[in-house]
Amino acid sequence: MFASLNLIDVPCPLCGDRDGAEIVRAPDRLCGIPGEFRVVQCMACHHAYMNPRPDAASIPQTYPDGYAPHRPGGGADQPVETGKENASTQPAWLRVARLVPGLQRVYRWLSETNANWTPPRPHDQARALDLGCASGKFLSRLREDGWIVQGVEPSSAAVASARSLGLDVHEGTLEEACFPDESFDVVFTWMVLEHVPDPVETLREVRRILKPGGMFVFSVPNFGCWEPWFFGRYWIAYELPRHLQHFTVPRLRRMLGDEGFETERVLHQSNGLNVLGSVAAAMQSTTGFRAAGDRLLDWFWRDPPFLVGMGLLAMAKGLAAIRQSGRITVVARRI
Repeated sequence: MFASLNLIDVPCPLCGDRDGAEIVRAPDRLCGIPGEFRVVQCMACHHAYMNPRPDAASIPQTYPDGYAPHRPGGGADQPVETGKENASTQPAWLRVARLVPGLQRVYRWLSETNANWTPPRPHDQARALDLGCASGKFLSRLREDGWIVQGVEPSSAAVASARSLGLDVHEGTLEEACFPDESFDVVFTWMVLEHVPDPVETLREVRRILKPGGMFVFSVPNFGCWEPWFFGRYWIAYELPRHLQHFTVPRLRRMLGDEGFETERVLHQSNGLNVLGSVAAAMQSTTGFRAAGDRLLDWFWRDPPFLVGMGLLAMAKGLAAIRQSGRITVVARRI
C-alpha cells in the first residue's frame, strides 16, 4: 500500500523562473503509485521538469521495495551490456559466430552501447566515485580495473548488496557524505541526475569534490530526441514521479558551463530499451494488448531475450548515428 505523496509547487530548478507550461500528464507506469503527475516546460530556459513534485520527505516513498535498479545486478537504469552473458548460457549459434572474424566484428560493434564510458586511469592511486551506485555492479568493475572506489546510494537494500561485495558505500545523498574537497579523479553517475530535485546543487557538489581537471561522466534520458514527441504520455523515460528532470543536450551544455565544467563529448547510446518500454506502456493501455504489454515491460526491466536485444541494438545504432537516441552519456571536465 502506497503512502500519499506530498506534492509541492516548485520553480524551474535551473533558472528559477516560475512560468511553466504543461507538456504532459501521466501516471506511474512502472511502480503503480496512485495519481497522475505533470511535466512542465520552463518558458524562460525551456528546461522540462516535474511540477508539482514530491517534497523531500515524499521522494523516498516513490521508490518502493523491489524497485528494479536497487536489486542486485541493477535494472533498466543501470549500464546495459547486452551480449556479455556467461559463455555457458550463450546459444550455440553465437559461440560459433564468435569464431568467424567478420561476424565477430559485427557482434562487437552491436554490443558497444556507449552506456558507461570510462576514462583511462590517470595514475595508480586514481579515485572514483559512483553516485547512485545501486548494488555496486559498476563499482566492482572499476575496482577490478585498479581504481580506488567509493559509492553513494540512498537505498538501504542496495547499499547492503554493495557492501556485501566489500565496497565502501555511503548510505544517503552526495551532500550528506561530506567528502573532502578535491578528493576524486572522476565522478560517475548513471541515470541518476534526472532523479535529483536540484541538479545545480548536485553539480556544485560534484565540482567541489573533483580534483582540478577531474572528470564528471554521467548518463541521462535524452528529452531532445524523437521519443517523447512520438510516444507522448506513454514515453517510458518520463518515469513519473521519480524522474524530476528531463534534459536536452543544449541545456546540459549550458548548465555544465555555468557551473565550471567543460563538456568534452556527448555520446549517443545505442540502446533501444526506451522504445521497448514505451511500446509496452501504450499496449498496456489498449484493450486486448495488456498481457503482451506486460511481457514487453518485463523485458524492459530484466533485459529482453538475446535476439530481441540484438535487434533493438541494431535499430539503436542507426538512431545514435543521427543523434536521436533516447539515452546519452556526457563526459565533462572540471575547469
